[in-house]
Amino acid sequence: MSKPKPTATLPYSELAFAYEWISGGEQGGNTSCIRRSDGKVFIAGDAVDEDEMEPMPDNAGNVGLYAALPNRRDLGLGTAVARRFADEFAPQLREAVDDAFRKRGAWRAFRNLLESHGLSDAWHAFEESAARTALIDWAREEGFQVPDDSDAAAVSDAADNDADNDADDATAGATGGGAQQAPALRLAAAGLFIYAKDLARLSSFYEAVLGLARVHDAADLVIVRGPRLELLLHALPPAIAAQISIETPPVRREDTALKFFFTVPSLAAAAALAARQGGEVLDDEWRGSGFRMRNAIDPEGNIFQLREPAA
Repeated sequence: MSKPKPTATLPYSELAFAYEWISGGEQGGNTSCIRRSDGKVFIAGDAVDEDEMEPMPDNAGNVGLYAALPNRRDLGLGTAVARRFADEFAPQLREAVDDAFRKRGAWRAFRNLLESHGLSDAWHAFEESAARTALIDWAREEGFQVPDDSDAAAVSDAADNDADNDADDATAGATGGGAQQAPALRLAAAGLFIYAKDLARLSSFYEAVLGLARVHDAADLVIVRGPRLELLLHALPPAIAAQISIETPPVRREDTALKFFFTVPSLAAAAALAARQGGEVLDDEWRGSGFRMRNAIDPEGNIFQLREPAA
């Protein structure tokens, strides 16, 4: 069967966004399709705000007009990828990996096995690379033009140039028993992925308020980090960003189950910086065990918490 003639350019950032959407809610019926004529991404699912998002087209099932995004299983990103990882990075664990996938709760057992051998970070990088390759191959088979330059390659380059090597211990732990040495991944201990309508403004906000260093700066991805924290700020696909309105001052987004906190040297200094960057640190203050805390709002209305160590 011949490949479709390329009809539209599809940036990898939008392809990844659609894949993350369906991967994060397959049980809840999350779906996504891409219009062949212009590469526009549509999503559907229980969590979609119908007042802000353009609805899934009625004729989305027309395969000549739309390409339905495949899920993890359709892309072959299941146990075969896990076994390939074991073959390349921990052949001494291959039998244990095979055994894990013969039982109930296989993926949990597999991840626990990797964690006990210091291979979790290496697996995450391997899995992400495999997903990226599979997604691009699928998109090109469907006739979309996916540019060669990508977020993943840029992130890898930025990590290689970063002097903070938090994963040395994990790498060392992966070399015993005849296993091939895992890649030297320079990863923060914790991180947060934030989708942004105004990437420049939001990244500057967190860089200033939290005192983080910018280690990667591209049109659709900015990475800021500290010794133990990394924020990846990703531009929303234009079609989705166009449907979101950000007011000044920003309206608080309070309909979320997640709330993050960051520790800063001074709440007062953070409040001044936040105001200059288009956000706000609220006045109400609480005391916890060894810290004081105040809620804050970033320029796009996301609510988080700032903590200052108590004297």
